[in-house]
Amino acid sequence: MKRPPIKPAEHVRLYDYYKNRLPNEKLAKFGHSLLSKVIKPTITWEDNAREQVAEHVKEGKQVLMFAKHSRKLDVLLPAVLLKQEPALQPLIGNARILAHAGLFKNRLARRLFDGLGAIPVFRASKIDAFGGKQVSGVTESLLDATRACISKRQSIATFPEGGLQPNNPDIVGNLGKAMIRLAVEGETADELLPLAIGIAYKKSRILRIPQATLHITPIDSVVGMPIEDASEVVKSAMVHATLMARGSST
Repeated sequence: MKRPPIKPAEHVRLYDYYKNRLPNEKLAKFGHSLLSKVIKPTITWEDNAREQVAEHVKEGKQVLMFAKHSRKLDVLLPAVLLKQEPALQPLIGNARILAHAGLFKNRLARRLFDGLGAIPVFRASKIDAFGGKQVSGVTESLLDATRACISKRQSIATFPEGGLQPNNPDIVGNLGKAMIRLAVEGETADELLPLAIGIAYKKSRILRIPQATLHITPIDSVVGMPIEDASEVVKSAMVHATLMARGSST
Protein backbone atom coordinates (compact mmCIF):
# COMPACT_ATOMS: atom_id res chain seq x y z
CA MET A 1 0.00 0.00 0.00
CA LYS A 2 1.35 3.43 -0.98
CA ARG A 3 2.17 5.72 1.94
CA PRO A 4 -0.55 8.39 2.26
CA PRO A 5 0.64 11.99 2.77
CA ILE A 6 1.14 13.23 6.33
CA LYS A 7 -1.83 15.60 6.32
CA PRO A 8 -4.81 15.89 8.69
CA ALA A 9 -7.13 16.06 5.68
CA GLU A 10 -5.94 12.56 4.71
CA HIS A 11 -6.50 11.13 8.20
CA VAL A 12 -8.79 8.28 7.14
CA ARG A 13 -6.37 6.87 4.55
CA LEU A 14 -3.37 7.72 6.71
CA TYR A 15 -4.51 5.83 9.79
CA ASP A 16 -5.91 2.95 7.74
CA TYR A 17 -2.35 2.59 6.45
CA TYR A 18 -0.81 2.58 9.91
CA LYS A 19 -3.32 0.22 11.50
CA ASN A 20 -2.73 -2.32 8.72
CA ARG A 21 1.03 -1.88 8.51
CA LEU A 22 3.17 -4.05 10.75
CA PRO A 23 6.58 -2.96 12.03
CA ASN A 24 9.49 -4.37 10.02
CA GLU A 25 10.84 -6.94 12.49
CA LYS A 26 14.42 -6.91 11.19
CA LEU A 27 14.55 -3.11 10.97
CA ALA A 28 12.94 -2.80 14.39
CA LYS A 29 15.53 -5.08 16.00
CA PHE A 30 18.36 -3.22 14.23
CA GLY A 31 16.93 0.19 15.13
CA HIS A 32 16.36 -0.69 18.79
CA SER A 33 19.90 -2.07 19.02
CA LEU A 34 21.49 0.95 17.29
CA LEU A 35 19.60 3.49 19.39
CA SER A 36 20.52 1.68 22.60
CA LYS A 37 24.22 1.95 21.69
CA VAL A 38 23.95 5.72 21.25
CA ILE A 39 21.44 6.55 23.99
CA LYS A 40 22.09 4.96 27.36
CA PRO A 41 19.53 6.16 29.90
CA THR A 42 19.52 5.23 33.55
CA ILE A 43 16.37 3.19 34.23
CA THR A 44 14.77 2.77 37.64
CA TRP A 45 11.64 0.89 38.62
CA GLU A 46 9.00 1.15 41.29
CA ASP A 47 9.33 -1.60 43.90
CA ASN A 48 8.47 -5.03 42.39
CA ALA A 49 7.39 -3.39 39.12
CA ARG A 50 10.02 -5.09 36.96
CA GLU A 51 8.81 -8.53 38.06
CA GLN A 52 5.17 -7.55 37.55
CA VAL A 53 5.85 -6.31 34.01
CA ALA A 54 7.99 -9.32 33.13
CA GLU A 55 5.23 -11.72 34.18
CA HIS A 56 2.60 -9.73 32.27
CA VAL A 57 4.66 -9.70 29.07
CA LYS A 58 5.57 -13.38 29.46
CA GLU A 59 1.83 -14.14 29.34
CA GLY A 60 1.68 -12.52 25.89
CA LYS A 61 -0.14 -9.41 27.10
CA GLN A 62 0.55 -5.80 26.14
CA VAL A 63 1.62 -2.67 27.94
CA LEU A 64 0.35 0.88 27.45
CA MET A 65 3.08 3.41 28.28
CA PHE A 66 2.19 6.98 29.26
CA ALA A 67 5.44 8.96 29.08
CA LYS A 68 6.44 12.45 30.19
CA HIS A 69 7.36 14.74 27.27
CA SER A 70 9.89 17.53 27.77
CA ARG A 71 12.39 17.11 24.89
CA LYS A 72 12.36 15.91 21.29
CA LEU A 73 14.69 13.09 22.32
CA ASP A 74 11.84 11.58 24.37
CA VAL A 75 10.30 9.92 21.32
CA LEU A 76 13.32 7.60 20.98
CA LEU A 77 13.40 6.54 24.62
CA PRO A 78 10.61 3.91 24.49
CA ALA A 79 12.59 2.07 21.79
CA VAL A 80 15.73 2.21 23.93
CA LEU A 81 13.76 1.12 26.99
CA LEU A 82 12.52 -2.02 25.24
CA LYS A 83 16.04 -2.97 24.24
CA GLN A 84 17.72 -2.15 27.53
CA GLU A 85 15.21 -3.89 29.84
CA PRO A 86 15.01 -7.72 29.53
CA ALA A 87 11.46 -7.64 30.91
CA LEU A 88 10.36 -5.62 27.88
CA GLN A 89 12.55 -7.08 25.12
CA PRO A 90 9.82 -9.50 23.90
CA LEU A 91 7.87 -6.41 22.76
CA ILE A 92 10.52 -5.39 20.20
CA GLY A 93 8.98 -5.55 16.72
CA ASN A 94 5.51 -5.64 18.23
CA ALA A 95 5.14 -2.16 19.72
CA ARG A 96 3.96 1.18 18.36
CA ILE A 97 5.20 4.62 19.41
CA LEU A 98 2.91 7.61 18.87
CA ALA A 99 5.20 10.39 17.63
CA HIS A 100 4.76 13.98 16.45
CA ALA A 101 3.81 14.00 12.76
CA GLY A 102 6.56 16.52 11.97
CA LEU A 103 9.14 13.76 12.44
CA PHE A 104 7.66 11.94 9.43
CA LYS A 105 7.93 14.81 6.93
CA ASN A 106 11.38 13.79 5.69
CA ARG A 107 10.97 10.79 3.38
CA LEU A 108 13.98 8.87 4.72
CA ALA A 109 13.02 9.56 8.33
CA ARG A 110 9.49 8.40 7.60
CA ARG A 111 10.70 5.08 6.26
CA LEU A 112 12.77 4.60 9.39
CA PHE A 113 9.95 5.53 11.77
CA ASP A 114 7.48 3.39 9.82
CA GLY A 115 9.82 0.42 10.05
CA LEU A 116 10.22 0.91 13.79
CA GLY A 117 6.45 0.91 14.23
CA ALA A 118 5.88 4.61 14.94
CA ILE A 119 2.51 6.26 14.19
CA PRO A 120 2.25 10.01 13.43
CA VAL A 121 0.18 12.23 15.71
CA PHE A 122 -0.98 15.77 14.87
CA ARG A 123 -0.74 18.40 17.59
CA ALA A 124 -3.27 21.22 17.55
CA SER A 125 -0.52 23.77 18.30
CA LYS A 126 1.45 22.68 15.22
CA ILE A 127 -1.44 22.40 12.77
CA ASP A 128 -0.12 25.31 10.66
CA ALA A 129 2.63 23.04 9.40
CA PHE A 130 0.05 20.61 7.96
CA GLY A 131 -2.41 22.80 6.12
CA GLY A 132 -3.29 25.49 8.65
CA LYS A 133 -6.75 24.33 9.76
CA GLN A 134 -8.36 21.84 12.07
CA VAL A 135 -9.96 18.78 10.52
CA SER A 136 -12.72 16.88 12.31
CA GLY A 137 -12.37 13.16 12.92
CA VAL A 138 -8.57 13.02 13.17
CA THR A 139 -8.54 11.89 16.81
CA GLU A 140 -11.15 9.21 16.21
CA SER A 141 -9.16 7.88 13.25
CA LEU A 142 -6.03 7.73 15.39
CA LEU A 143 -7.94 6.00 18.19
CA ASP A 144 -9.35 3.49 15.72
CA ALA A 145 -5.82 2.75 14.45
CA THR A 146 -4.39 2.23 17.94
CA ARG A 147 -7.28 -0.05 18.91
CA ALA A 148 -6.59 -2.11 15.79
CA CYS A 149 -2.94 -2.38 16.82
CA ILE A 150 -3.93 -3.51 20.30
CA SER A 151 -6.22 -6.15 18.81
CA LYS A 152 -3.11 -7.49 17.05
CA ARG A 153 -1.39 -7.85 20.44
CA GLN A 154 0.80 -4.78 19.94
CA SER A 155 1.88 -2.54 22.81
CA ILE A 156 1.57 1.26 22.65
CA ALA A 157 3.79 4.10 23.87
CA THR A 158 2.23 7.55 23.97
CA PHE A 159 2.98 11.07 25.23
CA PRO A 160 -0.45 12.16 26.51
CA GLU A 161 0.52 15.76 27.34
CA GLY A 162 0.13 16.37 23.60
CA GLY A 163 3.28 18.44 23.24
CA LEU A 164 6.65 19.33 24.68
CA GLN A 165 6.89 20.81 28.17
CA PRO A 166 10.53 22.01 28.05
CA ASN A 167 10.14 24.72 30.68
CA ASN A 168 8.28 22.53 33.17
CA PRO A 169 10.32 19.33 33.58
CA ASP A 170 8.77 18.63 37.00
CA ILE A 171 5.19 19.31 35.97
CA VAL A 172 2.86 16.99 34.06
CA GLY A 173 0.55 19.06 31.87
CA ASN A 174 -3.10 18.42 31.07
CA LEU A 175 -3.54 15.02 29.44
CA GLY A 176 -5.34 14.31 26.21
CA LYS A 177 -8.15 11.88 26.79
CA ALA A 178 -7.99 9.82 23.59
CA MET A 179 -5.24 7.42 24.63
CA ILE A 180 -6.58 7.14 28.16
CA ARG A 181 -9.72 5.70 26.60
CA LEU A 182 -7.60 2.73 25.49
CA ALA A 183 -7.02 1.84 29.14
CA VAL A 184 -10.64 2.42 30.12
CA GLU A 185 -12.82 0.84 27.49
CA GLY A 186 -12.81 -1.88 24.87
CA GLU A 187 -12.63 -5.66 24.87
CA THR A 188 -8.88 -5.76 25.48
CA ALA A 189 -8.58 -2.96 28.07
CA ASP A 190 -8.32 -5.42 30.95
CA GLU A 191 -5.32 -7.10 29.28
CA LEU A 192 -3.36 -3.85 28.98
CA LEU A 193 -0.95 -3.02 31.76
CA PRO A 194 -0.70 0.80 31.93
CA LEU A 195 2.71 2.18 32.89
CA ALA A 196 3.78 5.72 33.76
CA ILE A 197 7.22 6.61 32.39
CA GLY A 198 8.89 9.53 34.13
CA ILE A 199 11.73 11.15 32.14
CA ALA A 200 14.38 13.56 33.39
CA TYR A 201 17.63 14.88 31.95
CA LYS A 202 20.94 16.14 33.19
CA LYS A 203 23.93 17.38 31.19
CA SER A 204 26.83 15.01 30.93
CA ARG A 205 30.29 16.25 31.76
CA ILE A 206 31.39 14.66 28.49
CA LEU A 207 30.45 16.79 25.45
CA ARG A 208 27.52 18.16 27.49
CA ILE A 209 25.21 15.57 25.96
CA PRO A 210 21.97 15.35 27.97
CA GLN A 211 21.67 12.08 29.84
CA ALA A 212 18.21 10.67 30.44
CA THR A 213 16.82 8.93 33.49
CA LEU A 214 13.59 6.94 33.22
CA HIS A 215 11.44 5.74 36.11
CA ILE A 216 8.73 3.15 35.52
CA THR A 217 5.61 3.05 37.68
CA PRO A 218 2.68 0.67 37.09
CA ILE A 219 -0.68 2.46 37.05
CA ASP A 220 -3.66 1.06 38.93
CA SER A 221 -6.30 -0.37 36.60
CA VAL A 222 -8.72 2.25 35.28
CA VAL A 223 -10.94 -0.18 33.35
CA GLY A 224 -14.54 1.04 33.36
CA MET A 225 -13.77 4.36 35.09
CA PRO A 226 -15.19 7.68 33.88
CA ILE A 227 -12.57 9.25 31.60
CA GLU A 228 -11.99 12.25 33.87
CA ASP A 229 -11.33 10.01 36.87
CA ALA A 230 -9.05 7.75 34.84
CA SER A 231 -7.15 10.79 33.61
CA GLU A 232 -6.47 11.85 37.19
CA VAL A 233 -5.18 8.37 38.06
CA VAL A 234 -2.84 8.37 35.05
CA LYS A 235 -1.66 11.92 35.71
CA SER A 236 -0.96 11.18 39.37
CA ALA A 237 1.17 8.18 38.41
CA MET A 238 3.01 10.24 35.79
CA VAL A 239 3.72 12.98 38.35
CA HIS A 240 5.13 10.40 40.75
CA ALA A 241 7.26 8.73 38.04
CA THR A 242 8.54 12.12 36.86
CA LEU A 243 9.57 13.20 40.35
CA MET A 244 11.27 9.85 40.93
CA ALA A 245 13.18 10.22 37.65
CA ARG A 246 14.17 13.76 38.60
CA GLY A 247 15.38 12.59 41.99
CA SER A 248 17.47 9.80 40.45
CA SER A 249 19.03 12.13 37.86
CA THR A 250 20.52 14.59 40.36
